[in-house]
Amino acid sequence: MWADAQIVDLSKSGAKLMVPEIYPLSPRFLVLQIRGGIVYDMRLRWRRGDLAGLAIESRREIEGSVDQDLIDLEPTWRALAAMA
Repeated sequence: MWADAQIVDLSKSGAKLMVPEIYPLSPRFLVLQIRGGIVYDMRLRWRRGDLAGLAIESRREIEGSVDQDLIDLEPTWRALAAMA
């Protein structure tokens, strides 16, 4: 599932994500930061309405990755980045 969201705060260990409350969030999921092509493996810490607090478990760059999941994601990322 994809959901349009906005990273409203980002640090080395966590983030706050603004995502409409109608979208359910799994305990663990990926967040794609379009600018920079970064994928964060996140763990949901809390949820209040449209705001979610997340713990960052890992950070990976799409460009130059040998990870097949990120190689598969690269065309989508490039298309989204072109529109941003």
